[in-house]
Amino acid sequence: MNIIVHVNILKRTIESRIYGYEVLGHADYDDYGYDIVCASISTLIFTAINSLEGVAKYKENELSIKMAENGYMFFSLPINDEDTRLNIANIILKITFIGLSSLEKEYGRYINIKTVISNI
Repeated sequence: MNIIVHVNILKRTIESRIYGYEVLGHADYDDYGYDIVCASISTLIFTAINSLEGVAKYKENELSIKMAENGYMFFSLPINDEDTRLNIANIILKITFIGLSSLEKEYGRYINIKTVISNI
């Protein structure tokens, strides 16, 4: 069976901080409405976005967020953010990584995580 969901962890070369996530595809672990892998990934991504807004105090229009029904989810922090909230955001994004990595360990046939490093 092919791995269906691809999760890209977006990192900058500077300080190697995570600045966003990109999710492509559906897990097809089970029928729609019963797919615990897709539901778990979606929950982690939406929790990260909500935490960036609620805890780190980013406004929705400051985050780059894109969603589509085909399983595509993307969000990233502002590129030149030097504020103290960046430290809080980094903790949130590392916790999200821990959750996604746990899913990959348990359901590796359905999720693949890859780090994409950018020179920005």
